[in-house]
Amino acid sequence: MEIIATAKGRVQGVNFRAYAKSLADAMRLSGYAKNLDSGDVEIVVNGDGEMVAEFLETIKNKRDGNGIRVDSLSWKEKKEEKYEGFSTRGD
Repeated sequence: MEIIATAKGRVQGVNFRAYAKSLADAMRLSGYAKNLDSGDVEIVVNGDGEMVAEFLETIKNKRDGNGIRVDSLSWKEKKEEKYEGFSTRGD
């Protein structure tokens, strides 16, 4: 299963993409996270459906002392592509 998601909130300049990568790596998911000009973060994640769902739920509820705050997370399924691991694409 592959999804494309948009995280809104305080998700830029607070290591959110690094957090998403760490979580995806731990869950053996592939894809990427990149900053959008709007201040949001786009996340594409590919892997086992149950793991993708768990990843999304964890991301959706992320708030921490470092300033990460996900106010909303929307997603949809997309045509699967092949990725080598999970990357954070430059700003």
